[in-house]
Amino acid sequence: MINSFNIITERNTIEEIGLSDINIFAHFPNEDIEIENIELMVEYFQSCELFENCIELLEYIHDNYDEHGMRITNDCECPQPIILGYRNKIHCGHCNKRLSN
Repeated sequence: MINSFNIITERNTIEEIGLSDINIFAHFPNEDIEIENIELMVEYFQSCELFENCIELLEYIHDNYDEHGMRITNDCECPQPIILGYRNKIHCGHCNKRLSN
């Protein structure tokens, strides 16, 4: 749960976690995470009384999913996007929208 949380919140990269002794995830880190998995993570962190993590995950849900639980697409449509930095989710330097794979 913690590794998945760190990927979602961009605290760590997949590579950084992969080099650790505990490189297990609650989701497929190379794919968009389904809202149900995030909700399970919220329940887990509630049970551990890690409410700050719950708040961050609920904010992530609010920012990335619609009221039906469908992922909001906010992909860059720039003809020549600029990449200013590489993270788990790469954003265009022009419009700041996510670059699709």
